[in-house]
Parts: sequence; structure tokens; C-alpha cells
Amino acid sequence: MGHKRFMVLSIILVLFTFTLNSFSQSDTEFSSAKKLYLNKNFNEAKHRFITIFNEDNSNDSAAFYIGKIFFQQGEYDESIQWFERAIAVNDSSSEYYHQIGLVYGLKAQNAGLFKKPGLAKSMKKNVERAIKLDPNNIAARFSLLNYLLQAPGFMGGGKDKAKQQAEEIKKIDEENGYIAMASVYESEKQLDLAENALRQVINMDSTNLDNYMRLGGFFTRTHQYNQAIKTFENIISINPQKMDAYYQIGKVGAVSGQFLDKAESSMTHFLTKAQDQNDDYTIWAHYRLGMIYEKMKKPKQAIDAYQAALNLDPAMKLAKEALKKLQ
Repeated sequence: MGHKRFMVLSIILVLFTFTLNSFSQSDTEFSSAKKLYLNKNFNEAKHRFITIFNEDNSNDSAAFYIGKIFFQQGEYDESIQWFERAIAVNDSSSEYYHQIGLVYGLKAQNAGLFKKPGLAKSMKKNVERAIKLDPNNIAARFSLLNYLLQAPGFMGGGKDKAKQQAEEIKKIDEENGYIAMASVYESEKQLDLAENALRQVINMDSTNLDNYMRLGGFFTRTHQYNQAIKTFENIISINPQKMDAYYQIGKVGAVSGQFLDKAESSMTHFLTKAQDQNDDYTIWAHYRLGMIYEKMKKPKQAIDAYQAALNLDPAMKLAKEALKKLQ
């Protein structure tokens, strides 16, 4: 009897050790794949995550990361399929529903007239589900806010609903609440109120340069270019290493046709310091530099800049069109 009990205990111990080692190996593989993803080695990360999911199709986290990678690569249909697999395993994740909502939103922006309403409604439904699962998911609330500001009434949009969403955000986090209200005011062309709300955010946390960046972006969008330049230059005076401020100065020159010498030197500086040559910011920086050179009447330099953007992203339609026009 004692011998049989010993045998049973030995088998249990072996099975436990095997299971523990399997979990340990799986965790290591997942961590390795996630590290590849964070380093933007998307193709290799995708391959690893797919292998992990094929070995264990209950691994919703692996499916979720595969969906995120397809999203990053602009493969929206495949992204939705993998997010749906993640949700099929775990339908209580607010993040999963928010992410799939974002994909539907992007598809809606690029869809034809007949497909757009259906995709937009799918976006809204999933984001609302994300908020229901986690009412404190501020990112999902901002996504819904932007939808409500942009969508017509027959698709569930409306500025009154957007204001209500901004108020809900403010209950969770006052700073983000002011940012949300600034978006509402800007959409209503109440620019003084929008600016005041953004300045209130700066007063609440003057050490966060992203708050100044947000104000500069507002000035750019509302064609207050002189104010935008002053804001971005102020950021650089506080922290000369804030590279996106240089990019934004370049962008102001590109879209306005003003401050062109300053815009050229700022964008060139940004590209010189760019850490990741395949980053979207870098690709757009080459394109914006091409715009600057066009406005400076320097077609050769403009062609080189547009070509540099296409070398990094051969599918960039705007760069193709600009290059074709110059050639």
C-alpha cells in the first residue's frame, strides 16, 4: 500500500514539475516575443506570438499582440480577426474591446460611402463596451469623445453627448477633463475657451512638457502660427532634447508657408537626431521637409526629401503625388 502511494506521489510530482517547466518556458517565450514587439521588430514578434498561440489557443494575450502588430502594419482586417480571437477567450478585457474599436474607426475613415456607417457603428459599440467593462478607461472615453464630435446625429454623434463624456472624464481625472473640454470647445469654434482649458492644464502641471505640446498643436490646427512657433520654441528653451518640438516647428512652416528658414533648420535637426529611421514621425518629417523646400522654391531638395519618405514607406500616397507633380 505504501509502495503504491509512493508511486502515485511520484507521478504527481513529475506532472507538477513538467507543468511548472511548461509554464516557465511559455512565459519566457512570451516575454521574448513582447520584447521584440516593444523594439518594433514586428515581423519576428508576430511569428513568435503566432507560434505561442498555435501551441495554446487559449492564450488571449498572444492573440491580442498579434492583432496589435497587424494594426501597426495597416492590415486592419487581419487585426480585427485576431482581436476577435482574444475576445473569444477573454471577453472581460476593456482594452481588447477598445483596440478593436479603434481598428473599426480607422476602417470607417477610409471606407466608401455605403460601408462607412456600419464600420462607424461597430467602432462605437466596441468602445462603449470597453467603457462598460472599465468605466475608468480614460483612453476609451477619449476615443468615444472624438467619435461623438465627428459623427453626424444619425450615427449617434453630437456635441451635447461629447460634453457629457468630457464631464465623465473630468470626474475620473480633472486634468484630462480639461483636455477633453478643450476638444469640445475647439469643435464648436470657441477658441478662447479651448485655449483657456489647455492653459488650465499647464497651470495644473507646468513640469509636463506634453501639456505645452498640446497647446502648440491647438495653435497650429487653428492657424495661429505665430503663437504655435512661440510655444514650441518655449518648450525647446526648457528642454533642448524635446525632439518632437523641433518636428512641430517644421510642420508649422510646411503647412503655413511661414517661418521657412526656421522650419527647415528645425526639421533637419529632428531628422539628424531621429533614433528610429522607420518611425512614422521620421517618415512624415521627410515628407514635411519636402513641403518646406517646395515653398522655398527648391525643387531638387524637395524631390530628395519626398524620395527619402518613399524609401522608408513606398506606399505613402502623399509623397508619391508630390514627387510626381515635381518630376
